[in-house]
Amino acid sequence: MPTVVPQLAPRFLIIDNYDSYTFNLFQFFSAYLNVAPVVIRNNQFSWKEFKSTILPHFDAIVISPGPGRPDVTQDFGICSDILLNVDLPIFGVCLGHQGLAAVLNGKVVRADPPMHGRLSDIFHDGKGLFKSIPSPFKAVRYHSLVVANDLPNDLEMSAWTNDGSNQTEPIIMGLTHKSKNIWSVQFHPESISTEYGQTIINNFCALAYQVWTEKGFHESDDPLPSSLDHLSVIPEPLVSPELSKKHNFKAIIEPLSHYVESETVFSELFSSDPHSFWLDSAKVEDGISRYSFMGDCKGPEGYFLNYSLKTRIITERRSTGEKSVFVPSDETFFTYLAQIMHDAKIEKDAVEYVNSNSIEYNIPFMGGLVGFIGYEMKSETLKYEQNQAEFLTKSADDIPDSCFLFTDRLVVFDHLECRILVVTLVDQTGSHGSIRKIQQQWMNDTKSKIERMVFDIEKIAAVQTDVPILKIPQIQLAHQRDEYIQMIDESLSKIDQGETYEVCLTTQLKGCLSHPHPSPYQLYKHLRKRNPAPYAAYLSFGNDLTITSSSPERFLRIIDDGVISMKPIKGTLKRATPLNFKGTASDIDFENERRRHLLATSEKDRSENLMIVDLIRNDLNQISKLNSVTVPALMVVESYATVHQLVSTVQATLRDELTAVDAVMRSFPPGSMTGAPKLRTCQIIEQLEKIPRGPYSGVIGFFSVTGQSDFSVVIRTAIFNQRDDVTHVSIGAGGAIVALSDPKDEFEEMVLKAQSVLPSLNHVYRNHFL
Repeated sequence: MPTVVPQLAPRFLIIDNYDSYTFNLFQFFSAYLNVAPVVIRNNQFSWKEFKSTILPHFDAIVISPGPGRPDVTQDFGICSDILLNVDLPIFGVCLGHQGLAAVLNGKVVRADPPMHGRLSDIFHDGKGLFKSIPSPFKAVRYHSLVVANDLPNDLEMSAWTNDGSNQTEPIIMGLTHKSKNIWSVQFHPESISTEYGQTIINNFCALAYQVWTEKGFHESDDPLPSSLDHLSVIPEPLVSPELSKKHNFKAIIEPLSHYVESETVFSELFSSDPHSFWLDSAKVEDGISRYSFMGDCKGPEGYFLNYSLKTRIITERRSTGEKSVFVPSDETFFTYLAQIMHDAKIEKDAVEYVNSNSIEYNIPFMGGLVGFIGYEMKSETLKYEQNQAEFLTKSADDIPDSCFLFTDRLVVFDHLECRILVVTLVDQTGSHGSIRKIQQQWMNDTKSKIERMVFDIEKIAAVQTDVPILKIPQIQLAHQRDEYIQMIDESLSKIDQGETYEVCLTTQLKGCLSHPHPSPYQLYKHLRKRNPAPYAAYLSFGNDLTITSSSPERFLRIIDDGVISMKPIKGTLKRATPLNFKGTASDIDFENERRRHLLATSEKDRSENLMIVDLIRNDLNQISKLNSVTVPALMVVESYATVHQLVSTVQATLRDELTAVDAVMRSFPPGSMTGAPKLRTCQIIEQLEKIPRGPYSGVIGFFSVTGQSDFSVVIRTAIFNQRDDVTHVSIGAGGAIVALSDPKDEFEEMVLKAQSVLPSLNHVYRNHFL
């Protein structure tokens, strides 16, 4: 074991090169030091300011990975000056490793081939960073550039690999400075799949301690000045938990003795309401999708709100009128949402159970906000500095960038227990007696209506699942095949240049419907039976916007003890069915097992998934309690009606002072829809796609007054938008582009994903396309 950290905790500084894995290093160092390092961006301070006011307070520096090149100031910031001029222990990872060679006039050249999300055997000299580690060991590589073998005289190679090399010489994987206390690695020790990653971090800390024992610690035993600690890029709460609340809500819950299928209830009670929601566990899985929620915003405390990034105006509509709120450029819509949920939050004992036989039902959603956050909201979540360049696509234009309903009454389905509950919120301040009567009357009326319903549901016959996109002439790709393949080629070029590791490229299929036409709800009923999914949803935001989703992917869930769970999907393979595979039922089962195994062992698909898992770990490490981020399930195959998919689960525990709104904002947009590193890759995506994604690639879900939350990723979704007396419908689809991608295969994967929604669209609207 390395030397134990002294009683006075050393002060570690991590320089973030705008990477999406930096906070995984943060986690590993926190695990050893039992104290959080300070993290700053590479351009947060000038070199002069950093040298005089920041540097004297720290004992060691870590230079993170990042996109780009170390010889480009925009990519590497003050890191070159640090490597040349700072006499402290320094540890460089990936870009930091390349930078060490570059500042000493070493060559940084293209890797042949690029390696992203792939494992290699790492050999080493057994010293320094690699003390007590077997040689070789497996490590994850994310890089398109490497340090050339003709090293500067001041450096020596400490680790190497031959994996993935088209050259006869080994590829340098580790460097040691001969006269300064600087060590570096090309691979990523912080990746979830790297062996001995924590040991490498521990060994650096031990090496740094040896330097400190020779040179002495910082002179002061005082803790780090708060003025410096607050400069760390660790997010602060959007709203102070100490603020007083505007409401004193109480939840009233009553179970029904009668059970009816959820579709029957929504059809009868809410489907004709222009502002309604149904968060639908169409595919029930224990521990994943137990509940469904439906309702509207007609209650006494209910309202509808939307937000446009273009105008920066929030429009809030209640039964009593409408108001508009302008969001200043230094604030965000998420702050507004956080304030709403802070004011509405209920305490654990503020729940009243009616006719429940003393049974308490710990349902996750008892009222609050239900809606979506569109992809373009990234301009607020990925804004790291005031003078940061704006995104090219600033808004979804004709569609609000975010919409929510505040619901104070809803119907809840517990599918595992086959139980229906009605829930209302009552504000106990002011004239709560009259509000309670209104809500009680609604509960009574709703119970009465449900109890008269019959357990029956229309069965939809099997429909053709393989409808070729290009044979529905009224449905047009936003990017035709040749253009989409060109976008893939450009993505591969960006990967080859080291600008990104993975690009989640998408396009949209668009069409228009003549009036009159069947309602979007008719499509949704067909979709949820044909392609049932655990995170399905139907959202109606007036006559102008309706979202029908059969998403299989959870974005983020927070339960009542603050445990966060995210389930990224990366890796898709078509499922064999009687409609697309000839053979007996046994033959089809055998074929699906073969495909499941093929997906589980695909190096390309595993690399895609791993990159996003590491990105999500990074996002969660910024908002979670120290050392709480775990990966309980890594790359597990899950099967759905039309596809098999590779799914992982990442969990953490939210910091006490943060809320679900903080968590969603700091993790948005979903990494599975961007790629990594997130900021740089989103900028690349905009240059390629050139059109807004709108709700697609965003998230759908709820913020509960209990503090809990659950959001899905908007995929496998049809979006209806009425404007100029025409109903526009769009379906987004895409896939992750990595170094191993084949452009033609990627186009076919995009087509496959669109097939989850297209057949239902064709079935319901085939006579209504313009």
